[in-house]
Amino acid sequence: MSSSDIQMFADWDEEAAFLSKSLRAEAEGRKVNVLEAGCGQRWPIDIDGLDVTLVGVDLDEDALAIRVEQGDLHHAIHGDLRTADLPADTYDVIYNSFVLEHIPGAEGVLDNFVRWAKPGGVILIRFPDRDSVFGFITRFTPHWFHVFYKRWVVGNKNAGKPGHEPYETFYDPVVSRKGFVDYCERSGLEIVAERGFPVDKAESGTKMKIAVAAARVFGKLSFGRLATDHMWLTYVVKVPE
Repeated sequence: MSSSDIQMFADWDEEAAFLSKSLRAEAEGRKVNVLEAGCGQRWPIDIDGLDVTLVGVDLDEDALAIRVEQGDLHHAIHGDLRTADLPADTYDVIYNSFVLEHIPGAEGVLDNFVRWAKPGGVILIRFPDRDSVFGFITRFTPHWFHVFYKRWVVGNKNAGKPGHEPYETFYDPVVSRKGFVDYCERSGLEIVAERGFPVDKAESGTKMKIAVAAARVFGKLSFGRLATDHMWLTYVVKVPE
């Protein structure tokens, strides 16, 4: 399975438009229940004009408290996606973004998503590919380095503080292109769309450009085993009727 056949987003704006369009396709003209599984500090998708009930679940109490203050959730649940007791066949859309890589037992979480979604429902999911150069580096570097990178390369001065990323990473095998596609095939899920986000569009600045250049060299040294063209993957997945 080659990464060269993945359709890439042009930039952040195109990705945001894609996520909005994917959700709106399920919500136009009807009331929908949306579960943000691992809701973090903010909701990123435009839902203006839609009749949406938005439920957020997060394990980080500090991040959830920040989110609740914004007032965009109809219901906030402090819980672990592996063990949360949510009703089956309930959600028209489940949105999960940059969460699975932080969970040991991520495949069990996907099983929960399938159970919680209504028949014919949609799962919108984003995760950094463990089989990309950046995924490989993240897996084999300590957490303190991730905090350093976020603070001094990306420029997030709150990185590592309570309620703020980065969180500890595990990268189960399903958190990869091959692993996720295999899971969908075994589970009878239809992959409606697959997109990648290019490494050179993820962040700007000289430090990031140096990191991208170094990653590409590292990718060549892997003899093609690690993807160098994308940092994360976005999927639209249909649950069977």
